[in-house]
Amino acid sequence: TDTLNVDIRTAVTPKKLTGIENLNATFSGAVTLGLGQASDTTTVKNISSTTAAIFSGLGSQVANLGVENVASLATTFTYGSTSGTQSKSVTVDNVTGGANAAVVIEGIETLTFTASGTASSYEVDSSASTLNFAGAANQTVVLDATNLKTSKYDASSATGNVTLTTIDQTSVSSATDVSVIGGAGNDSFTLVESNDLSVSGGAGNDTFT
Repeated sequence: TDTLNVDIRTAVTPKKLTGIENLNATFSGAVTLGLGQASDTTTVKNISSTTAAIFSGLGSQVANLGVENVASLATTFTYGSTSGTQSKSVTVDNVTGGANAAVVIEGIETLTFTASGTASSYEVDSSASTLNFAGAANQTVVLDATNLKTSKYDASSATGNVTLTTIDQTSVSSATDVSVIGGAGNDSFTLVESNDLSVSGGAGNDTFT
């Protein structure tokens, strides 16, 4: 398994990038890293950037995304194709800034955010129907105003505390119940929803508002 660490200062799209499974990028310029030719890459991470980061042209084989040690900056992952039903995993570690630390991933139906290391506070900007939360670290999550298609929030795999504030998912059919599932930690859910809710606290001392 090969790992490439890159320092991104100006916009760049490599003409060819093969044989690299893991790519870690640190952005010092608010530009775009095009990865349409990274045919063997399966893991892409934004690590310790000092500006907003944009990854574009990701292939469907990129299953694992990550944001680590990023404060109050947006990270955008854009796939070249989002046809079919897709699931992606996102690791977060020491992401801070809440609504100012957006993780933007559009066109993917199921996203799993796993918090490890140091606690994280971030915003989800997606079109996902399912948002899963996992991991041992605490995570505080808010939703972007355009995140309107989520019908399931599932923290059953989380052992750390999950604090989640939702917004009304107006693009979910009124006939669909919106489900919320807690994990093993002391979770806190602030739920704004016009659809019927199905709620399960799981273990821990949970709070629902």
